[in-house]
Amino acid sequence: MKTLFDLIREPMLIGSIVIGVLIVVGAYLGSHYYYGETVVVETPEPLAYTPSQHYTPPALDFSELPEPIETKQTQLESEITPSWELSIEDLLAELTEAEKQTLTSEVTPPRESLYGLGPYPEIPHDYPEQDVWDNIEKLYYDGYESIGHELIERVLIKLWNQGTKVTAATYNEQDGVIPHYDDTVYVEWQTDDEGNRYLSKFSCHGDLGQYEESVENGTQPSWVKVVPLEGAGIDPYSFLDLP
Repeated sequence: MKTLFDLIREPMLIGSIVIGVLIVVGAYLGSHYYYGETVVVETPEPLAYTPSQHYTPPALDFSELPEPIETKQTQLESEITPSWELSIEDLLAELTEAEKQTLTSEVTPPRESLYGLGPYPEIPHDYPEQDVWDNIEKLYYDGYESIGHELIERVLIKLWNQGTKVTAATYNEQDGVIPHYDDTVYVEWQTDDEGNRYLSKFSCHGDLGQYEESVENGTQPSWVKVVPLEGAGIDPYSFLDLP
């Protein structure tokens, strides 16, 4: 068995020790070569600042500042600044009649029928009775309520717009609206117990009333048109597209 001394003298062990020593010495010398000597610097403690008293800034005095200088540009702006202190009358005076009418139609809601027939149709500018809706409403408020008056006027206005210039008519629920033309009479005949035919209904324009007897006798003027009353009327609701 080898003693400790014999082991120390082994070439392999001696070589390992020599290599380890060389590595340690090489690492030490290399660090000094690249980084140099290490110097330890002591960092002083930070100083604490404590103000001796609270600082109050002095108040500013603007009383001694010079007055602002008005430049030419400022003077020009003040001269051209418009004044909006205009009355409604002044504004309306600047509008044309067409603009006034447009403004009025946009602001004023359309008038509507007191009988639930919707807005009144516009009255043609050449229609003889321009205040027709005022008259219809006056009859209503005076107690003469009759939807027939309004139906007649609505039919006559539509006929007028279509080119048929008629200004009078009668109305009843059975016959509808009967336009009264200047040359037309509407008749209905009946026969008595003896077989004689006579006029039971005669409707016409006022001036044609004088020909009632002659129509019954068949001696009316040739220009007077005699039309059977049945079927001659206009159904106002379908004609005017009313509900």
